[in-house]
Amino acid sequence: MTDDLKQLETHWEALERGEEEAVHEVRKLSRQAGAVLGALEAPKKIQRAWRALRRAVAPMRDWDVLRDLLRSRLDELKVPLETLQKFEEDWQLEREKRFGYLVLPAKPHSFDTPKHFDKLLEEAIEDEWPKLRRTAKRILSLEPSVLWHDWRKKLKHYRYLLEALGKDTTDLRAALQSLGRVQDAEVLIATLEDPAQFPGLLPELRGKITQLERGAMQEAAEKVRSSWAQFKNAGGGVV
Repeated sequence: MTDDLKQLETHWEALERGEEEAVHEVRKLSRQAGAVLGALEAPKKIQRAWRALRRAVAPMRDWDVLRDLLRSRLDELKVPLETLQKFEEDWQLEREKRFGYLVLPAKPHSFDTPKHFDKLLEEAIEDEWPKLRRTAKRILSLEPSVLWHDWRKKLKHYRYLLEALGKDTTDLRAALQSLGRVQDAEVLIATLEDPAQFPGLLPELRGKITQLERGAMQEAAEKVRSSWAQFKNAGGGVV
């Protein structure tokens, strides 16, 4: 897992400054490392260190994603410049608040990759695939809900295992991207339902954005079902 630590080191100073790109890359890296370390039965102390890092940066990353999505909707609706400026000010104040709460844990220690690396990952993949396939049948028969979000986390974990072995995850990544869009829509809608969040956005504007996001959620849900079907029919990455 030396490569993960090297990548972490390249982002660390920018992360300490709260830069958006570093926050994004470190969260992604911590998820990848967490999935692989679990399959390799790494020491719990090292797994906990990566988990602590992921949890530390999550609030800032979530807020950054929300900003990009909401800003896109405001541009689409051609709101007045004053509305955009007030939105950016409110967003920035909240981000600074979240950065103030950011306490980075100690960097994870190194972990020597075991010689039977491939075998352990293959065993984890073979163990997880039937469970994911059974769960998918039930989840995708429902409308988007918190169950979809939980399933998405399991799929991400599975994707990282496949990619650690160099397997093609094109269809799975497409499903995950659409699942992410479903989740983003749910978060944005919930945020807009709270009048204390972005007080400069009037109720009528909130309603328009909410309507657009509900449509986007349904469209993304259909893409999830389609991409998953292709991935499942291809064998789910299991050889």
